[in-house]
Amino acid sequence: MRKPRVLVLGGWSGGPLDYLRRRWSGECTFVEPPLHMPPQGARWCFTWEAALLAGAACLPWAVSAAGCGAAAALVTGAAVLCLAPRLVALLVRGAIRRSVAAAELCLKGGTVDLVVGFSWGGGVACWLLSERRWRGPTLLLAPTLEAMASAARLALPAPFFSARGGGGGARCCHDEADEADEAD
Repeated sequence: MRKPRVLVLGGWSGGPLDYLRRRWSGECTFVEPPLHMPPQGARWCFTWEAALLAGAACLPWAVSAAGCGAAAALVTGAAVLCLAPRLVALLVRGAIRRSVAAAELCLKGGTVDLVVGFSWGGGVACWLLSERRWRGPTLLLAPTLEAMASAARLALPAPFFSARGGGGGARCCHDEADEADEAD
């Protein structure tokens, strides 16, 4: 009999995932793709968004070194400070997009039975669900969804499920049509 395959989408720390891996290592096969998680690790640093942000940060120094004068360097610095939040949002959007793509690549084979997302990975799992890239069972552990959406200047993903309790246990409904079907 095949062991259930669990796609693990981690966060900045192992948190509860370390325990889950240890506890269920004999019963499950865990798959964990590398995710882009600013500011952790270096993977997110080697993107065009990070290069753009670094270039903007160096621009006032370059203007000053080129002999354009202190006033030009000051104006350039002020412009960079005004642009910085947008550049950071661009960087976080790119990291979300790349993380979702990495997770989706693991899902392509159709052999994943459960997605477990913690912290940043929980936010990635939310995006997978809301974009209908995954419709299977999902366990979200403290997803940083609001922080991710805020930093990326994105709206929160559309609601994707609601847990329903009852005689048969909790059930997840993926949208209002599913909830109506379950009510019948």
